[in-house]
Amino acid sequence: MIKNLDKVINNLKHVKKELENNINALFFKKSLNWIANRADQLLDSSLSFEPNTFGTDIREWEITILGNYAKLENKYENSAAVEFGIGVVGKEHPTEHAQISHYQYDMRMSTDDEGRWSFYDQKGDFWYKFSGYKGKSFLYNAFMEYKQKNIYKEIYQKAFDEVMRGVIK
Repeated sequence: MIKNLDKVINNLKHVKKELENNINALFFKKSLNWIANRADQLLDSSLSFEPNTFGTDIREWEITILGNYAKLENKYENSAAVEFGIGVVGKEHPTEHAQISHYQYDMRMSTDDEGRWSFYDQKGDFWYKFSGYKGKSFLYNAFMEYKQKNIYKEIYQKAFDEVMRGVIK
């Protein structure tokens, strides 16, 4: 009887260890993948043209998980400009989450009196004036959907079920 009880206790300790070590990591990974995929879908529906990425795609994400810390990072160097907007247009139409005071809407390039950038061709002839554009809020909106629609609960349940299936054989 005691031998069987020891076996049950050891099995429970094993289950507890697996739960503590694996569920959170799997939950973070699945959550951040969901948010990145949803952000990509929102980009697809809101971009009228692809930004000039010079090699790094705006849909290139990096996930880092270290214990109880997880980070989702967009590797495109100008992703903040797409997220928050840029120039006069971006500043006049801030996105829902653009109340952060440290974001700058200009690119530190010289602008005219109206805050527009002028572009010239190789001969020096005027080509185009640009006042900026509104932010797309692709990452913010993806995260808010994740939170408001309780997606995290579904993902946690999936992570829990997946780990438990591996533990209880």
